[in-house]
Amino acid sequence: MGYKSTVVLAPGATNKKADEDGHGTAMSANLFAIAPNITFIGVKIAGQNQASILEAFNIARMHQPDIISMSLGYDIGNISGTNIPN
Repeated sequence: MGYKSTVVLAPGATNKKADEDGHGTAMSANLFAIAPNITFIGVKIAGQNQASILEAFNIARMHQPDIISMSLGYDIGNISGTNIPN
């Protein structure tokens, strides 16, 4: 069984192969585990100059998918003025 996977860069994203924290890779693996015959198109927004979520969503829509799944994560510990306990 061969997986069908492509990565598209959103504006500002610079590297299709890098997954800084492994989250996107893990989420795509979860999708392939439950639906191995899907065609997966990842729209990468991470990078030095992050594209907006709306830009990435619009790029995803251009591919006319049956499903759009968004997986977002932030390091809130680095947000100025935030004091959230662990």
